[in-house]
Amino acid sequence: MTTREIAETAGVSTETASRKIKEMYPDRVKNGKPTRLIQSEALCVMSELRKKNFVEPLQNDKVITRSELAEFGTAIVSEVIKQLMPMILASSGHPATLAIESKQTPKLAPRDELRMIVNKAAKESGDYSGTWKTLYTEIYYRLHINATERARNAKTTAIDILDSENLLEDAILIAKEIF
Repeated sequence: MTTREIAETAGVSTETASRKIKEMYPDRVKNGKPTRLIQSEALCVMSELRKKNFVEPLQNDKVITRSELAEFGTAIVSEVIKQLMPMILASSGHPATLAIESKQTPKLAPRDELRMIVNKAAKESGDYSGTWKTLYTEIYYRLHINATERARNAKTTAIDILDSENLLEDAILIAKEIF
């Protein structure tokens, strides 16, 4: 265990844990390198550091850090909810809950779908403006419409031009193909 994990488990500051480790195991502490102790050494340090009402760490023969405990607790809660939710919905018979089950997830608007595709490709490449420029260039050559120039003349955005010309579906198909 690291010094930080020991401090979290014992409920003390990392400085206090570090000081106690130096006192008990001076040969294990090296400047500039993280100090790692085996479980038996960590248990000895924690028993020396224990505070009032601190539970002895040897109860399960394994020390569990707070982060491990949080992950474990989250997994238990989500599993319980997953198992209980069908029973709760079935027993309540409330029309609002039944409507939620039968309702389908909403579809993306074409504009949002296009933005999602292009932004995903842009995030991968790291060049957002270049990705949009590539899309508009492909649209120019495939659909014979210069959305960028039209947008500049109309003082609007290129995606607004595509939307007004009902070309968003075609733009989505082009974006899916090139990205």
